[in-house]
Amino acid sequence: MAVSLRRVASASSAAFRRVNRLYARAFPACERFSLARQAKALGDARYRLCEVRCGREFAGFGSWWNFGKAIHIEFLAVCGKLRRRGLGSAVVRRLLSRFGGKRVWLLAELPSKSRLARRRIGFYERLGFRVNPFRYYARLPAGRRLTFAVLSHGRSVSSREFNEYLRLLKTRPGG
Repeated sequence: MAVSLRRVASASSAAFRRVNRLYARAFPACERFSLARQAKALGDARYRLCEVRCGREFAGFGSWWNFGKAIHIEFLAVCGKLRRRGLGSAVVRRLLSRFGGKRVWLLAELPSKSRLARRRIGFYERLGFRVNPFRYYARLPAGRRLTFAVLSHGRSVSSREFNEYLRLLKTRPGG
């Protein structure tokens, strides 16, 4: 299935509104960033938000941070009616080829949390990602926190590499 990625550069664009409607459906509120934080990220040269198109149809979105030697895939979602057709895999493969030899990371809900979380981890493992023994703890309002599995493409990473990844994540707006 041929997919294209179109950059979303403005929080006032129709593309941004399409992405945010899917974002609200695809991710629980506790995992989503505020509109203000999203708009701030769009102004950062290291950040990319792209809508995924399948022909002329909006099919999903992906966002990532380019930290030079490392890439952090922040979000990836495919419209419900288009899931299970290989679109998500096609997008990830396209991103991996775009990033060349850079270390590619992402965070995912712990597989012990739900059947859906296990499916997501399996999806990324089939694309060559490895679950590392490290965890990422996201702080939420009211003192709550979420725990995520840390995945890296190609191979597991050392604690030194993980600590460098954490340092890079903290340079994003809202850390």
